[in-house]
Amino acid sequence: FKQAFGMTSANVYITWSLLNVQNEGPTGGSVLHLLWTLLLLKTYDTEENLAARCGVHPQTYQKWVSPFLERLAGLDVVSLQVQTYGLISCSIPCNLHLYVFLD
Repeated sequence: FKQAFGMTSANVYITWSLLNVQNEGPTGGSVLHLLWTLLLLKTYDTEENLAARCGVHPQTYQKWVSPFLERLAGLDVVSLQVQTYGLISCSIPCNLHLYVFLD
């Protein structure tokens, strides 16, 4: 799974959840469309090739991938710095959940 999409299934679930919590998911979009987008980001292949690989028309592929790319770019990101002795420092606003990808 990670080899195909660039992240584990758990991280895809977290990303999907973040898109939904921050109301960034395209209306009518599904986790399948997120996977199509991750496939593009992982392979950087042409839309025609990826659409064929996903079994859809290139216009359908673009219809869903383009908004997901925009939504992913708009997600809030928290930057962490690992300091000496393995301590992690971060500054995040209150009422935010912190997810750490250890891939």
